[in-house]
Formats: sequence, structure tokens, C-alpha cells
Amino acid sequence: MIAIFISHRLEHSRLGRALVAIREDELAATLSGVNVARTKAVAFVISGIIGAVAGDIYVHWNQFVSPESFTFWESVLLVSMLVIGGMGNVWGILLGVVLLVAVPEVLRSTLGTAFVDYRMIAFGLLMVVIIIFRPQGLLPSRRRALELKAAGGES
Repeated sequence: MIAIFISHRLEHSRLGRALVAIREDELAATLSGVNVARTKAVAFVISGIIGAVAGDIYVHWNQFVSPESFTFWESVLLVSMLVIGGMGNVWGILLGVVLLVAVPEVLRSTLGTAFVDYRMIAFGLLMVVIIIFRPQGLLPSRRRALELKAAGGES
């Protein structure tokens, strides 16, 4: 909840607007008075702090960590949560987490182990459908949608 609060406050702050400006055009952001190197460094530090706190919570919860704890498929699952939910929107990411973590667990307890055999097929089909019909995700960022609409209307 704290990370959601920080993300929301960051998005609507001066730093958040500077990050959006840098994402769109670094040169224009520089000419607008944004210190690009400093802003990128601050963003890197903030994301590192949030990642470190999440790792600390993970280690405290499991009481053990090793390189085998983090496989390639977990990285794929994390990126998939972002793609399905919608990047740039905290609620979209939470929806992606619910769809890819909570729903399979509920189905496993309801349908039994038969669901486990077909889980990856259902997951792959969901990814393909989302990417084809809704590439911005199920709950895209409103700011990003407005930016894309404005960019599409100018050309």
C-alpha cells in the first residue's frame, strides 16, 4: 500500500511531470529546464529503494533466498502482469497481478490439479488476445492514452 501511495504521489508531482517529459523527448525536456541526468538518477534511486524494500519483505517472509528462488519464468510473469494490466497505471498492474496470481490459485482449489495442466495454454491465449485487441492493457494509464490520442490527431 505504501508503494502504491508513493507511486501515485510521484506521478502527480513535479518529478513525475519531468519523467514524462524525459520519456517523450529528452532534448525538449532539457530545453524546458529539466536536469535530465539528475532526474534519471532520482528515478533510479526511488525504484531501487522500492525494489530493496520489496526484496527485504520477501526474504523476511520466506526466511531464505538463493539464486534458484528467481527463475526466468518469474521474470516473464512479472512483465506479463504489466502487459495484461496496463503499464503506467497502478490499478492496471494490480489487476494483472490478480488475473495471473489470484485467479489461477482460486481455479486450482476449485477445479483441482486438472487446471494446472492447461494453465499455461490459457495464460498464452490471454496474452495473445490482450496484445492483439488491447495492446495498452486492460486498464491503461489515462495520461498515456491522452498523449497517444493527441499524437495520433496531429499527424
